[in-house]
Amino acid sequence: MTFLNCIFMGKVITNGMQSQRQVRVHFGSNLTFEACDFRADADFDNITVDGMVNFTGAIFRERALFNNVTFNGRHNYFTAFSSEKYFSMQESLIDGAIDFFKAKTRGRLSFQSTEFRGIARFHNLDCDGRSEFSLSRFRDDALFTYANFTGHFNFSDAIVYGRFDMNNVELQSSAAITSTIFYRPVTFEKTSVKGEFDVSRSVFYSGKPAMLEFRTLKPDDFVSQGTKFVLLNDLNAD
Repeated sequence: MTFLNCIFMGKVITNGMQSQRQVRVHFGSNLTFEACDFRADADFDNITVDGMVNFTGAIFRERALFNNVTFNGRHNYFTAFSSEKYFSMQESLIDGAIDFFKAKTRGRLSFQSTEFRGIARFHNLDCDGRSEFSLSRFRDDALFTYANFTGHFNFSDAIVYGRFDMNNVELQSSAAITSTIFYRPVTFEKTSVKGEFDVSRSVFYSGKPAMLEFRTLKPDDFVSQGTKFVLLNDLNAD
């Protein structure tokens, strides 16, 4: 199903109730809403898509809801989309790679409890509200290079099995990366934080993160109580 440069004046809803039974939509191939303008709520909750998902350049004027979705395709694109109110992709399963390059959000952004099985790219993401990644699972790399977060950044109780790149990131407020497990190398190089940067109780299994030119306003803004830096090779040594 493909929509290009379309304007949707009313709500777009892909789920509901019929005869007291919940109705969910399953797309057996690709789903494209490229450069579409959603003037009211865009509610794609609970959908399953077997092919590629493409919302490149989409504009969400009201709420953009992708909660409990399942994307089975190898590639998914939310490149350069903009959300003016609230963008939520919580408790979802993304089986392939997903790209949010140059996306812009003005309200809250949430990926709480979502599982990413392919590479998740958030390069140059510009988030003007609170961002929520708590309880998320990244089976591959999680890449945030050159992203900007104006509100609080929450990455607590998450697990990242691939690389975690957060270099050249601007954090205009505080960041909580607490009780999170990182299995591969982590980098915070050239990242700037205006508030508290808390990695307490997190575990880094590839040793200490790369932090060249990492900046906070005050030395005690970097909090690492109970944080563990471990090398897996050391654990496997005789």
